Amino acid sequence: MRKLLLNITASFISLIIGVLLSELAMRLFYPQDDYLKFVRADPILRTSNCKNFNDHLRFGSVRTLVNVKTNSRGMRGGEIDLSDTSKVRVLLLGDSFTFGWAMPDSESFAFLLKKRLNSGDGSKVEILNGSVVGWGTLQQILYLKQNWATLRPDLVVVTFVPNDILDDHSFQSWQTGKGDGPTKFIGKDLIVKFHLFRFFNLKLKKIMVDRALSERLKTVMQSNPNVSPERFTWVDLFRDEDWRHLKETCEKLYSFCKEKNTPLLIQDVAYNSEPLDSFFRDFAKERSMAYFSSLSPIYEKYSKDQLFISGDGHWTVLGNKVVAEQLSETLLGDSLLKKRDRMDSMD
Repeated sequence: MRKLLLNITASFISLIIGVLLSELAMRLFYPQDDYLKFVRADPILRTSNCKNFNDHLRFGSVRTLVNVKTNSRGMRGGEIDLSDTSKVRVLLLGDSFTFGWAMPDSESFAFLLKKRLNSGDGSKVEILNGSVVGWGTLQQILYLKQNWATLRPDLVVVTFVPNDILDDHSFQSWQTGKGDGPTKFIGKDLIVKFHLFRFFNLKLKKIMVDRALSERLKTVMQSNPNVSPERFTWVDLFRDEDWRHLKETCEKLYSFCKEKNTPLLIQDVAYNSEPLDSFFRDFAKERSMAYFSSLSPIYEKYSKDQLFISGDGHWTVLGNKVVAEQLSETLLGDSLLKKRDRMDSMD
């Protein structure tokens, strides 16, 4: 019995030493940053950006170390003087794409858009980046309503990503207390600091998502043989209720902006999705509003690998650049960059 206990103790100690050595090796050669530590819990929006955050981070599987900086309002980038009413204010709403996932400030979509719009004489356009990683459209609408009186934008640009539908469902579950909140257990705060845990947790999440997509692809292809695996996207997961939800949320966005006498532009970043492009074009045409399919026009010029980070799915440096270029041309060409008579209240 004593020998058995000694063997168990020795095995346990060896295991602990092995884990610690692996953790050390991971930190030295393949560090896993807490790349969402600039996001905090929010009682209304579920999450929001930390204010006055400034650190260098690696975003998951993207190994480049980039600087992430937010101002006193939690927006990515430098401080904004809201007392200066001489500039046209463009409020960007979105998730990780618009925030600038895995990109330094100087190569993010928002920064490049501001640079393009102010390339002429004088700085006439101010970009307000109200995006938060992981947000869906419902959270963006709440943020818009909460901050309207303070930000008073002349134009609202909302970037739609197909998984925003899933984010909205998750947010609604959280609002009703049925959400997928983080599991609490003793020692969790310590465990999540381990780089080994972060690494395997990230891999497990990717495996689960890939498996779900694979199973759904099989189901979709059985009912629709025309669906191509090479072009299969989140849009192919949409159910009838998802399309209804999308229309309802877009209507809420449009109605609020119309009430405030402010134009709304929606851009989508779905990969070559004709159904989504058709939906937004019809929605925009019926309401005489602006719509911009940010990537479809440039597929003939650039490959998917050039525009999206491999194994990650977010825009590359080139992707951020060409989207900023295309959108700036749309804004300038459609004369959307104008000072407006903005209402003073949220009523």
